[in-house]
Amino acid sequence: VYCNMKYRRIVYYILPPLIILAGYFMYFFYYDRVINFDWGFFNSLSHLLKSIIFEYHRFPVHDPWVCGGVDILSRPQNWVFSPFIVSTLLLPPYVANLFSLLVLSFVGAWGMYKLLKHYGVSTTVSIYCSLLFINSSWFGLHIANGHLAFRTLFLLPLVIFVVLTLTNVRKFVALSLIMSFFLVDGGIYAFIYSVVIIFFLIIFNMVPIKVFISDIAKNKLTFILTVVAFLLVSSAKIIPVLSNTI
Repeated sequence: VYCNMKYRRIVYYILPPLIILAGYFMYFFYYDRVINFDWGFFNSLSHLLKSIIFEYHRFPVHDPWVCGGVDILSRPQNWVFSPFIVSTLLLPPYVANLFSLLVLSFVGAWGMYKLLKHYGVSTTVSIYCSLLFINSSWFGLHIANGHLAFRTLFLLPLVIFVVLTLTNVRKFVALSLIMSFFLVDGGIYAFIYSVVIIFFLIIFNMVPIKVFISDIAKNKLTFILTVVAFLLVSSAKIIPVLSNTI
């Protein structure tokens, strides 16, 4: 029994985090060899946000050093209103961006695990398939190029899981939080892909719509407040972007 518990502890709780961290090994110790391509672009944006707030004591709305000056808020990939603005302000630019990738990697692995368990896959297989997803070559290539705007794509399995189990308003609140996070974090790609995925899941009758609608009838106020909150939070990204493009 002791050996079995020790095996489970290693396989379920120790190895998975180490495998995720191992995927970022070179970024921990050889950062001077990977700071190129879009890493430089997003690191400079992090430094700019930090500089404007701490050095000039202003809200970051304008970048005077790119293309003769560009509006920050109208840039779809900005994360001024993202929770990761905290790490951007507290940590060096490269460390802050790497930290955001690590956090979303762990959350994304958990999301894929939940999705696989939803389909009845065994615990061990679910854990290690979720690790294959996080450490896939697709993510590896984009991270190597510094495509930080793709970091929210780690959460796509979580979106699918929430939509497939959308049986009550609480799940709708969770979905609204994830979708609004995509927008304010600059994950416009993840937001668009999620909308497409949700559309096809509904078309193929994979979403428990009837159960969800019946729960809305019991929790109308929560549903309405969630929709309003989503629109208000998302407007911080949608309004500046649209106002600069229309």
